[in-house]
Amino acid sequence: MTFPFPGVYNRCVEREKVSPSSDGPALSRARRFVAGALLDRAADGGRPRLTVRDMVTSSGTDWESVRLSLRTLQEEGAIRLERHRIFIRTDLLKEAAAAPGEALRS
Repeated sequence: MTFPFPGVYNRCVEREKVSPSSDGPALSRARRFVAGALLDRAADGGRPRLTVRDMVTSSGTDWESVRLSLRTLQEEGAIRLERHRIFIRTDLLKEAAAAPGEALRS
């Protein structure tokens, strides 16, 4: 069987699937990526806009992983979602973006 867009198919197959109840390495990697992406965008002044779709395609995970990561960051108080905007606390977001066991640099 041939696919008209093999690159798109391969990327979809390679994405990691995360169940809502899992707190495994795939979800923690997605969480670190989302936190880092938000910090990078904040450093650039928030322009251009960053969408969930952008985070999904850049991270190589699925939509559910990014959504769960945003929810986790919101529950921890690192971000606040209001009117389709994300307000961040950089101190907490830096901790979330750091890999486990990695010392934070100031």
